[in-house]
Amino acid sequence: MKKTSLVLVALAMVTASLTASAVASSPSSDHRVARGLIRGDLGAAQKGPKRTARLALRKAAARLGIDAAVFRFDSVERSLVGTHVRAAQYADGIKVEGGNAIVSIVDGRVVWVQARQVRAQGAAVSSPVGASAAHAAAVAYLGVTSPERINIERLLVERDGSLVDTYRVTVLSLAPAVAASVHVAAADGSILSVSDENRYENAVATLFDPNPIVTMQDSSLRQPGFDSGAGPDTDLDDPALTAALVDMPIREYDFQQSLLGRLVGPWATVQGQAPMVQLTPGRFDYTRADVRFEALMAYAHLDGYQRYLQQRLGFTGQASINAESQDVYALRVEGFDNSFYQPGNDLMLFGAGGVDDGEDAEVILHEYGHAVQDDQVPGWGETAEGGAMGEGFGDFQAGAYYARISYGFQDVCVMDWDATSYSSDDPTCLRRMDSPKHYPENIEDEVHADGEMWATFLWNVRDGLVDSAEAEAMNRTQLAEAKSDRSLRLVLTSHEFLTPTANFRDGVLTLLTAADALGHPEWIPVIRAKATAIGFPTS
Repeated sequence: MKKTSLVLVALAMVTASLTASAVASSPSSDHRVARGLIRGDLGAAQKGPKRTARLALRKAAARLGIDAAVFRFDSVERSLVGTHVRAAQYADGIKVEGGNAIVSIVDGRVVWVQARQVRAQGAAVSSPVGASAAHAAAVAYLGVTSPERINIERLLVERDGSLVDTYRVTVLSLAPAVAASVHVAAADGSILSVSDENRYENAVATLFDPNPIVTMQDSSLRQPGFDSGAGPDTDLDDPALTAALVDMPIREYDFQQSLLGRLVGPWATVQGQAPMVQLTPGRFDYTRADVRFEALMAYAHLDGYQRYLQQRLGFTGQASINAESQDVYALRVEGFDNSFYQPGNDLMLFGAGGVDDGEDAEVILHEYGHAVQDDQVPGWGETAEGGAMGEGFGDFQAGAYYARISYGFQDVCVMDWDATSYSSDDPTCLRRMDSPKHYPENIEDEVHADGEMWATFLWNVRDGLVDSAEAEAMNRTQLAEAKSDRSLRLVLTSHEFLTPTANFRDGVLTLLTAADALGHPEWIPVIRAKATAIGFPTS
């Protein structure tokens, strides 16, 4: 029997921005209750967001069946629609893994409260071994002598029905290639478990945008050697692939650092494999055969997407999303074929097996999706469905962003260049966003497979956010941009209402809430219809 109780309380907007239809469907009470969810106006915010959050959670505690005193609100985030205050559960001054709460405030009203309390019993040990001993135990167990990055966090973790005082040591090593999280007992330094938490998924440079298959609109393209027996790990040039290169800006990078093989700028810090020397002043004219190509790809596309979030979608200032210089390793490291994002060290690494992952910008944007979610909802994906939502969003983010320049070519087929190493299908798709899967009967309990349902749902919502009258007045590029801009703004805003233990139902409800808060109640029936078609709950 599980010792953890999950209580979800969602309070959507019954503020002045509510539509007439929404008000008409509301009961006379300000608090709407349906299937464990409360939706309504919880009252005015108090002085200060943390004070408001504490009072709101305390007021709702009895109905939720939680102890508000065990939660500590320590994070205040601002989005396009309001303020979101996050809390973690603590015991003996130590964070309890899996215990979290969120209170969201829109237009000066508390509109969303959600809490998950871990009920297992346990306490911190009086004489822990310490972080240094945990570090030594973890790297020794993994066989690592010179880790590239280490992060250590002390937590109370539920194990076999009890809370165990634990050090979580997140390790990245390049030689040997190891990326893992090790749980070390604070009591005696013993290894409790090992897990892989990685989520795999001003100059000018000549790069792929997003990849040669999309640019050339030719799904038959392959890297040289793919069919010749020369091996899939070659990075040889080919006239057809070179023809797909386009000029892309490398903005605001540190010139001195580039000579050391690192591209450092406001939105990306990329560790490359060799000094970035300009063969022509102001230009990095490298082809895919050069080991520096993937580093330039990562820098240009991450920098471009972050600027898109800020300048086009409006995620700036306190509402910014992952507005930092994202750490990236674009190295050909033996042992790392797949790409991943490692939350504990907040870094991305691109694999080099087959087609190098860094050659496909859709892979880059997929992995950046995990970094975005980790910034918006620290600890994202603690449930199976949450993990699937993470993978699905990464696919959707990449697909929607590059659909703006694809002229409609294979938009629902994501990471098609990278997939040429794995698939003989035509077209080659690592995953698709037009899956016929239906929830819940097609759940496979594998995050990438189940994530196809979430990506398909988001893509279908995207298609419904521009009505037919608007569409008739737009050309193809304008229509693609409008669909992508609106849907990405909606989805990214919805993330701010989620907790690390969210599931598909929570995701749908936050989209409904975000649509109303963004002033687009006409999107609500679209979201409901697309969710219902796949089988996701809508209430």
